Amino acid sequence: MPFEKYAYLDPDIGMNSFRKRRAKNFWYDTREKAKASANANTNFSRLGRTRFTGLEAKTDTIWPILEAKYPYLKTIQDKRAKAWIMTKK
Repeated sequence: MPFEKYAYLDPDIGMNSFRKRRAKNFWYDTREKAKASANANTNFSRLGRTRFTGLEAKTDTIWPILEAKYPYLKTIQDKRAKAWIMTKK
């Protein structure tokens, strides 16, 4: 542990944090949050570095439906923001 090297680190806080990360529940909770986040996506292939590939062709179909359901979406003008919203459930 770096507590000997860095005198300003509090060993009690550091060890508690270390123990918390090593506990099974910590990683299980993190994994469950990640699963819930991933399940909120409807177009997996359109997310990430691909920049919503293929979604532009469907924009004229999907966006009016969303605007009818959520009127406050009419204020959004940014194309990337619209694409991100269309990929969510």
